[in-house]
Amino acid sequence: MTTKANAGTNETAAEARVTVSFSLQDIYRSVYTDGSYESLPDAVLHELAVAMVKHLSEDRDGYRTLRDQINQTRDAIIREMVTPVVADALAAPIQRTNSYGEPVKGEPSILREIIISEAMKVITGPADNYGNRNETRLQVAIRKEVESTWEREIKGAIDTAKAEVRKAVQEKAAGILAKTIQEMAS
Repeated sequence: MTTKANAGTNETAAEARVTVSFSLQDIYRSVYTDGSYESLPDAVLHELAVAMVKHLSEDRDGYRTLRDQINQTRDAIIREMVTPVVADALAAPIQRTNSYGEPVKGEPSILREIIISEAMKVITGPADNYGNRNETRLQVAIRKEVESTWEREIKGAIDTAKAEVRKAVQEKAAGILAKTIQEMAS
């Protein structure tokens, strides 16, 4: 079985042509010798499918884009099918359960409410599990960001102030040294 592609430079992936050829011996063997297929059309379709899979799985120019197009189309179809299912799951009522999977008292909730509730527990929960209940995770995150920003800003201001003081001290020291040398020379 051989395959040949006509993927010229002017052809787009949609126009790519594939020429597939296989021997009648392969088909004859499939139908009559080993009994793999009951009919000639089944054997031909099988040989065609094998040739196409082999061709598309090889990493040649022209086929890579065709394979990518097929994958993108497949992904789009899956996404199109899954999106409404996820939307329905987010909107459908769910009965809350305990850690054993037994329903707990109360009205069913929708998944969106459960996610928001759990997120709020994480954000407003204690920052650690060691009994330190003084700060929530949100407070810790905000404090760390403020500290980080403060340290960056103050470090810049301190570096600028140090440079100014150094320059002033050097100028003052140079003036004192020059005055002292002048007094000693006179």
